[in-house]
Amino acid sequence: MTPVDIDAVEQELRRIPGINAVRVVTTDGVEPAEIHVLAGAGKAPKQVVRDVQTVAKAVFNVDLDRRIISVVQMDGTLVTAEDTNRITVDAISKSRQGHRMTAEVTLRRGIDLASGAAEGAAASSTSLSLVVRATLAALAKLEPAAESLELENTSLQRVGDRSFVIVSIVLLTPPYEELLLGAAAIRTAGEEDAAARAVLDATNRRLTLVD
Repeated sequence: MTPVDIDAVEQELRRIPGINAVRVVTTDGVEPAEIHVLAGAGKAPKQVVRDVQTVAKAVFNVDLDRRIISVVQMDGTLVTAEDTNRITVDAISKSRQGHRMTAEVTLRRGIDLASGAAEGAAASSTSLSLVVRATLAALAKLEPAAESLELENTSLQRVGDRSFVIVSIVLLTPPYEELLLGAAAIRTAGEEDAAARAVLDATNRRLTLVD
């Protein structure tokens, strides 16, 4: 990579509205390895990260990995790009009509929300599977690569004094199939919450590698 003028990069990034200070750390003085940003509290950290990436690309033709950018807001909150892009479970609900049941799961990534639903027989044995399918549907709205995911199996397992939900998910990348496994401890929020978190545990890192 062509050496980057770090002083020029820092100066240009400081011009972004809401950013008060920037420090760029490089690898051997060539490639940015860490970017530390001090920003005001008026803009979402996720947007600050996007602004930094856009300016770096537009002005210096440098593609920045969001994971190397950390943002400290003036209220003292430290937010890394990994935090703003981490997907978490926001809400889970189930409704029943006769012998049919619908599960709806809402996921959150930063300020973005996405909901997915799955319908099936209103049986206790299918409840967790519906939640997993609904989680995958919501995930596909945040990560397009998740459209290639299919539920294989969901189970409960006891390990010592704790109970876990275990999910196995198939990632379809024709002509190949890759099995992803995820687990989450059952907390006070219940088995459905653990099932949704197990899906995220199985897919969290793998989806970022799928083109």
